[in-house]
Amino acid sequence: MTLSAAAPAGGAIVVLSSSNTAAARVPASVTVSGRSDSCNVTVTTSAVFSSTTVTGLRNLQWRDQVGFANRYGLRLLRPTLSSLTLNPTSVVGGVQSSTGTVTLSAAAPAGGAIVVLSSSNTAAARVPASVTVAAERQLQRSRHH
Repeated sequence: MTLSAAAPAGGAIVVLSSSNTAAARVPASVTVSGRSDSCNVTVTTSAVFSSTTVTGLRNLQWRDQVGFANRYGLRLLRPTLSSLTLNPTSVVGGVQSSTGTVTLSAAAPAGGAIVVLSSSNTAAARVPASVTVAAERQLQRSRHH
């Protein structure tokens, strides 16, 4: 986080808040060292079902006085399908199976992520209607005939 000017010699406290603590958690406050204009802030995020913007407020305080207050925003994106791979990629029809692996762009949110599957030729290849990637995971394997 960067201030518009250096903090006073004794430092400054910046009080932070989050509009959605289930999606993005911030510390209650951070201290900017004296004569510095920045400090690091760790924002802990959780997987989300749909893309969302988390907003918050920053209040600068020093010597029991409130300086500036301004808002910030952080956009959290939902995981998307990154890839679907099959192993092996060629099989003898009706005799062999292939295992599909669904990979998401990020960990699935609480409750998991459902990926809908379909086959362009169900006479040759049957796939489940969907697979669920478990919460906090990025991969799900499924056997196909």
